[in-house]
This record gives sequence, structure tokens and C-alpha cells, in this order.
Amino acid sequence: MIVDLEPIEGSATLRQRFAQPGYIITFLHDRAKLMAMVGCGVMLLFLLFALLAPRSYTGKSVVLIDPRKQEAVAGDPVMSGIDPDDKIIETEEQMIQSRTIAQQVGDALKLKDDPNFMQRPGGVLHSLKALIAGSNVPDDPDRLMTDNLLKGLRVDRIGTSYAIQIGWTGRESAQAARIANQFAQRYVINQINVKDSATSEVNSKIRDRLTDLRQQLADAEARQLAFRQRAGGKPADEP
Repeated sequence: MIVDLEPIEGSATLRQRFAQPGYIITFLHDRAKLMAMVGCGVMLLFLLFALLAPRSYTGKSVVLIDPRKQEAVAGDPVMSGIDPDDKIIETEEQMIQSRTIAQQVGDALKLKDDPNFMQRPGGVLHSLKALIAGSNVPDDPDRLMTDNLLKGLRVDRIGTSYAIQIGWTGRESAQAARIANQFAQRYVINQINVKDSATSEVNSKIRDRLTDLRQQLADAEARQLAFRQRAGGKPADEP
């Protein structure tokens, strides 16, 4: 069966052509080589990307913000007592992404001793900065370490819950997991230290207040004893 493949104007005519038995098969057969070349090209590009692109792994950890209000004594709160709304959650996220936490993470994992981790970042921007500052100026190890840590860090709130997910992406899966877990641990440790510091401050105020009250009581008893002696009375402890 001979089918005319010349382009024909008009959608109705085209529908009639495609409705003819064997037309679609002939259409695909004549263009099979082109379709195969396109498909092979796409597969080749995909394989090249998979082979040449640097692999990256993401380690994840989750921390939970306690929404309960806690007070050491009535009228002297240790915790702020503010419900963890969006602003509070955002504040906690910024705390996790601070250079202080990153420095603690790097020191705990001794990342400055890892030459693979302490590589300088590439790119045009870094090259321009090196050109302006001078190529002989060494990078500050602490700053380079925290820069590399913060570059791979991602902190997100999980939905509308009180949970925050900490993710860190790097070239080694084990290292990515350790760093993500260490960020979570350092955040929790800092929160505990803040609470302990606040509790210690409250206890110190209580001790100072008790000392003042004892001194006031002793002064009052001394004045009472002196008044009785001047009035000719006997001290309260005499028979």
C-alpha cells in the first residue's frame, strides 16, 4: 500500500490521513533513524552527567522545640513562656546556622585536620577575592572551616510542627551524617547551657535575697534587744 507523505494543509485532511491503516506505522518507520539518534543522544548526555557530576550525600537530623512553659519559681520565669510561633521557630533556625554553632561542630569533629574538607572554594567570586587580597594571603582556618560547614547546611521547619530538620550535604555519606548529627547535638547542648545559666542566675538571686532577709532579721533582733535594755527590761533569752 502506497501512502502519500507530502504535507497537506488542513486539520481535517491530516486526521483522515492518520486514520488510514498503516499511515502511523509508515510515518514512524521513515523517522525511526532520527528518533533513535535523538534518544541515543539524550541517553549519552544522561550517562555523561551521571559519571562526571560529583556525587553528594545528605545527612539529616531532627530537633524538637519544647513548647511547654517552665518556671523556676512563681513570678521569676526561667523560660520566656512564649509559644513557639513562626518568629520563635525562625530564631531557633538562625541559631543553628550561626557561626558559633558551626565552629563548635568543626572543633568537635576536628575538621581542620581533614585536608579534603579544608579545600578552598572554587568559582569566579573566590578568584576575584584572592586577586584583590593577594594570593599569598593564607585563609583563616577557622573561617574556612565554618564557611565550608555553612555552605552545605540546610535548616527547615517540618510543616507547621515544632520540629526542625537539619541537613548537611557533602561528598562523603558518613561525614555528612556525622556533621548533621553534630549540629543537632551542639544546638541541644547550647539550649541546655542557656537553661542552666538562667537557673543558676535565679538561684543566685534567691540566695542573695535570703542573705538579705537574714541580715534584716538579725538587725531587727539587735534593735529590739537594745530597746529593751534601755527601757530597763530583760533580754528575751533571760529567765
